[in-house]
Amino acid sequence: MTEQEIKAQDLEETTSEIVDLAELDEAEIVELQDSVVNTIAASQVDMQDSATKSITAETMTMTQSAAGFVTADVLTIGEECAVGMARVNQAEIVGGKIGTIISGSIEARDIETGAIVSRHVSGEKIHTSLLLAGNVEGSIETAVDTSQVLLFGLVMGIVTGLIMAVGRLLFGRQE
Repeated sequence: MTEQEIKAQDLEETTSEIVDLAELDEAEIVELQDSVVNTIAASQVDMQDSATKSITAETMTMTQSAAGFVTADVLTIGEECAVGMARVNQAEIVGGKIGTIISGSIEARDIETGAIVSRHVSGEKIHTSLLLAGNVEGSIETAVDTSQVLLFGLVMGIVTGLIMAVGRLLFGRQE
């Protein structure tokens, strides 16, 4: 065999293993490694070194992966992961970055987020811009927390009311 024939044969063997993974709907278990998938709907999803736009799962585990939007009952995120938006019942996160997470319960360590909305948050080294939580345990750094959001809303309501009252006094209804 010539060198060109060997390369052609290797290429045919490699391309025959490629599967169209643009969308995986209604699968029981999905395991991804070094993959890119558009959407996934499954009972259980395990991702390693992979990326996806949208995931809906009962149980979701990520390691060194990225996802745009995640909806899951239980979400486990390992180090070096990124998620744009997550809506989950329970989350365990170690060393990931999340844009926004809405959850019933979050246990996290060494993460960065844009916003956390949860009934219960516990963990260490959590950095977030906005925190809305009923119960917080651990070391969490926030730019804005629940009491500041409530105070801001109260002040903005008073200011808006005063502006409207002054406007009515000055410009009243003309008939």
